[in-house]
Amino acid sequence: MKPNRNPNDKHGKNLILLAWNSFFTDVSSEMIVPLFPIFLKSLGANNTFLGFVEGIAEFFAKALPLIIGYAIEKTKKVKIFAVVGYIISNIAKPFLAFVYCPFYAALIRWIDRIGKGIRGTPRDLLISLDVKDEKKGKYFTFQRQFDKAGAILGALISLVLLNLLHVNIRVIFLISLIPALFSIYLLLFKIYEPKDVKFENPKFDFNLIFQYKRVYLSISLIGFLLVSYGLFFSKFLSYNYALFAYLLLNFSGFLTFHFLKHFSDKVSKKKQVKWFFAFFALFYFGFSFVRTRSMALIFIFLYGALLNYSQVLLVARAAEVKEHTAIAIGLTYLTLGISSIIGNSFFGYLMDIIGFSKSSLIFAMISFVALFLF
Repeated sequence: MKPNRNPNDKHGKNLILLAWNSFFTDVSSEMIVPLFPIFLKSLGANNTFLGFVEGIAEFFAKALPLIIGYAIEKTKKVKIFAVVGYIISNIAKPFLAFVYCPFYAALIRWIDRIGKGIRGTPRDLLISLDVKDEKKGKYFTFQRQFDKAGAILGALISLVLLNLLHVNIRVIFLISLIPALFSIYLLLFKIYEPKDVKFENPKFDFNLIFQYKRVYLSISLIGFLLVSYGLFFSKFLSYNYALFAYLLLNFSGFLTFHFLKHFSDKVSKKKQVKWFFAFFALFYFGFSFVRTRSMALIFIFLYGALLNYSQVLLVARAAEVKEHTAIAIGLTYLTLGISSIIGNSFFGYLMDIIGFSKSSLIFAMISFVALFLF
C-alpha cells in the first residue's frame, strides 16, 4: 500500500516506516486484545469490573498524550517518546501468559495502554508536522489503514493457532512478542527524528478547551458513547467468536479508512460530528434488539466503522488548532480518556443490573439527545 503523496514531500519515508511500525504492533496487539475480555472473565471478573478495566485502560491511553505533548514541546524531541511508548506496550502484553488473577491481568492491560498513551502523540505529530493541513485527514487515514491490516492479520493468526494448531491461549500471548520485535526494530533503527521542527514555548494551555468548548464537549460525548468492544464480545463467552467478531470489526475499519481517504477532507469536521451522534443513536437502538450471535456480527461490523471513523475525525480536527499542536492533540486524548472511564464503567454496571438490551437503549437515547445539542 502506498499513499498518494507528492514526490517532493521531504518526510515521506518516515510516513511509510511509521505505517509499517503500526502494522507490526497491531499484529502483536490484536493476537491478544480480542481474547482479553473473555480471558479476564474466565479468571472470575464480572461486567462491571471489565467495564472499569477498559475505562481506566482508555483513560491512560488518552490522558497521557497531554503530558507527552508538553514534554515534546519542552524537549524539542519527538522520536524518543514514540520509542518508549512502543517498547512498553509491545513488551507488556505477553506477560498475560503468567497471570491467574483478574487484578494482575488488569494491571498488564493498563501498562499496555500506558505505552499507547505515550506513543500516540509523537506518532501523530510526526505525521502532522510533515503534511499540509488539507492533507492531514488522508495521511492519518493511510497510517490507520496499516493499523487495521495488522489487526486483521493478528486476529487471523490467533484463530489459526487456536483452531488448527490447538495452541494454548497463554502460549499465544507469548508468540505475540515476535511481531512486536519487528515493530521495535523499525522504530529504533529506521525511523528518524525530524531536524527542522520548531515548537513554541510549551505550556498547558487549558484555555484551548474553553476557546474550542463545543469541539471538546462533542469529543467528550463521543468518548462516553464509544464503549469498549470488549463489553460487546463478553456477551457471547467464546474465544473463537471474539476473534471472528474482531476480524469483522477491523475489516470494517479497513474499508472505512479506504473510503475516508477520499472523503475526510471534503466535508466539515463539525458536520461529521453531528452525523456521528445520529449513527450512534441508530447503532445502539438496533443493538438493543440483538438476540443471536449472527445478528450481533452485523452490528459489530457497523461499530467498527464508527470506532475507526472517530480516530481520524477527532485527531484531524485537533490538528487544526494552530497554537501548541501537540498540546491540542493531547487535550483531545485527555477529554476522550476521562469520558471513556465514565462511559465504559456505566455501561458495564448497567449490563450487570438491567442487561445488555436495556443498557443499549439508554445509550441510544443519550446519542439522540446529543444529536440536537450539536
